[in-house]
Amino acid sequence: MSIYTLLGFVVLALGVVAARFLERAFKDGRLSRIWIFAEVGILVVGIVLGILAVAHSRFPTPDTRLLGFPFLAAVFERSPTGGWADFVGVRTLLATLGNFIVGLFLPHLLFAGVAWFSTRKHNAA
Repeated sequence: MSIYTLLGFVVLALGVVAARFLERAFKDGRLSRIWIFAEVGILVVGIVLGILAVAHSRFPTPDTRLLGFPFLAAVFERSPTGGWADFVGVRTLLATLGNFIVGLFLPHLLFAGVAWFSTRKHNAA
């Protein structure tokens, strides 16, 4: 298991915690209306990052292309005839969904941290 895969699982777990925090904060009214507009912007950024994570490809060798980040979704190898042979399977769908969700949650982690700090600062005053 690569370090990127472990990092992906950490972001997924922390992203669920951040989403639950934000959901409760919005529902309880601890965050004002301006935070909702900021959340919409963060959601758009998360969708773009999710698409980029799914489409990310790298070439460890000239004849091998790896698709997906942080979870490896597919491997393409150049065949002797000049085309590309793909190696996909059941985990391709799960890895693709995981990559999109990691991209979606990543900006929410920062947003939840700022929101938490803001509510703590507001409650202390």
